[in-house]
Amino acid sequence: MAQVWDLIGDIGGTNMRLAACRDGQLGPARIFATKGGMHLSDAIETFAADIGTLPDRAVVAAAGPVRDGVVTLTNSGMRIDQRDIAKQTNHGVARVLNDFEAAAWSQVEIDRNAISTIHGQAVFPAAPRLIMGPGTGLGVGSIVWHEAGPVVIPGEGGHVRVAAQNAREMAIYATYARLFPEFVMGQGVALEAEAVASGTGIPNLYAAIAETDGTPAPAASTKEIFAAARSGDAIATETVTLCCTSIARIAGDLALFLNAAGGVFICGGVAAANPWAFDNDAVRDGFTAGGRFTDLRQSYALHLVTSGEFGLLGGINYLKHSRGPSSNAG
Repeated sequence: MAQVWDLIGDIGGTNMRLAACRDGQLGPARIFATKGGMHLSDAIETFAADIGTLPDRAVVAAAGPVRDGVVTLTNSGMRIDQRDIAKQTNHGVARVLNDFEAAAWSQVEIDRNAISTIHGQAVFPAAPRLIMGPGTGLGVGSIVWHEAGPVVIPGEGGHVRVAAQNAREMAIYATYARLFPEFVMGQGVALEAEAVASGTGIPNLYAAIAETDGTPAPAASTKEIFAAARSGDAIATETVTLCCTSIARIAGDLALFLNAAGGVFICGGVAAANPWAFDNDAVRDGFTAGGRFTDLRQSYALHLVTSGEFGLLGGINYLKHSRGPSSNAG
């Protein structure tokens, strides 16, 4: 008997993760390189050939804004069209989600074993939830509830502006703006949030801090910078602290906009790999400090999602809670 399954995909700027979903359960994922010359359609063909049948349906999370079922990945340039994916399914149906739309879907159902509460209480009311986090970029999504169930709202909150909080940060931002002007917002030294709070931005921030101090520092990846910070390297430590504190500040700002009484959830590959960097007073203070609205910010819970599978889990929850993919190959 032919296997019946749905394809779930999580397509980021670095990796394409594909998995088979059967009866609501996620199977092992296979990883393909996003920048290795293979398009998503080729990866799906290879994955389906390994199973021996086409998927019935497909849900794919992709890192970039989705318009009319089409997304161009923000940090790789790959173009993905859900109509093309639909042609690789038995029923001709597929849906492309923004990656943090999928991240939001992943937190419609809470796995307490994959949650670490940084601030507030480990309670999860059916109230507005904010989901954000650093991966290759900085993603943001949200959940609200309607009589019919959860409604997920994608967004591009990772591209709002952030500004320096003190003289030291002002100096670092000024150097960053000079080295990487593409991240400058407006005419001053305010930066795009993703510039200091993402896997793409962290090496730039590291370079800007070193340049500000006139200290030679070798080029380093995000992974290397976090490892150096754990070992006590001064430049890496300041980089990681400013990155994680900036994420918390942005989260607190956006929580006010949403009135996120259902909690704020930080997820993504950087957070899942480095939970130690977020569970500290600097992060908590960044999240709750809000001037006249500090009391309200303090009322919101801040959680860390320790599982890195949020993109795939979001695809499963989308199938379970929505009416399912609606696009066809025509």
